[in-house]
Amino acid sequence: LSSLADQAKEISVSGSLTPSYQLNDDISIDLEACIDYTSYNMTGFDNGTTFDFTPHLYWKSDAIDLKAGVYVDNDWHVAPDVDVTFHLHPSFDFYLQAEGGRVYNDFMRFAQMTPYWCLNATEAGFDDQFDQLRAQGGIRMQPIEGLYADLSAGYDISKDRAEIADFLMDRTTNPTYSPILFADGTNFYVNANVKYNYRNKVMADLKGRYNHWTTDFKPTAYAGAYTVNWDQILWRPQIELDCSIKVKPIEQLTIGADFLFESFQKKSNRYERPNTVDLGATISYTFPFRLTLYAKGDNLLNKKYDHYTMYRSPGINFLAGAAITF
Repeated sequence: LSSLADQAKEISVSGSLTPSYQLNDDISIDLEACIDYTSYNMTGFDNGTTFDFTPHLYWKSDAIDLKAGVYVDNDWHVAPDVDVTFHLHPSFDFYLQAEGGRVYNDFMRFAQMTPYWCLNATEAGFDDQFDQLRAQGGIRMQPIEGLYADLSAGYDISKDRAEIADFLMDRTTNPTYSPILFADGTNFYVNANVKYNYRNKVMADLKGRYNHWTTDFKPTAYAGAYTVNWDQILWRPQIELDCSIKVKPIEQLTIGADFLFESFQKKSNRYERPNTVDLGATISYTFPFRLTLYAKGDNLLNKKYDHYTMYRSPGINFLAGAAITF
């Protein structure tokens, strides 16, 4: 990775401009224009400039908030950009969203997937991901003071989505890199987010998500060396559960705990990523002169799971420090 990054010397520059106009008290329009330039200093990687335009119409009323737009880029990719919220009750909203657009497949994105990435030799000159559709619908509600919930379901359709190619990995030994390949794919998901705040003394947050990832990539296209059907995404989590709680018995003292669980699909002859089970705890105290002392423990159950695919997280670990606010 360091060798590739040093040789390629990827440079990205982005800019955007959004002029807008208010037609009346309820209706406005704008035009969002973006431009991105990327350059490389390495054979096989092409410099390029991309730009896109998204005109919008906004309409706000007591019953409906509407954003209606269409995304168009220089490759004539077209996608919707629509967000509508129906205010059915002061404490109950129903919303629908449909959007899409370019997602840049750059070195920064690969490093977010795993710092230990590499590219297959056939992937030089790769295209950016284009999301043809990211659709979502759900409800937001606040049934009582302090309690908030957001329940939704959605479906994504993507072209040239970056994936970690786990079928290239040995199941018994960790590689020195994680190959990045590209494939068209979809994801259906169900999402829930519940928050509770009791007078800023007790704050709880629960997030849960179910994903069903698919891809149409066939690894037999790579030199015919791989006969496994890569129709399942095993490195992305299938079930995600993230919950946290903070308690402030006095204004200066905060005690917290957090728990993260992620489950991954299993398949024979493929690397089986262990489920993530991570319990953490924090405590902090802020003095009147804006000095905060804190301590944090992570992986308190000492579970073995991957921080990145095929790269294990540390066992039980602690961190303590101080921070001052000016």
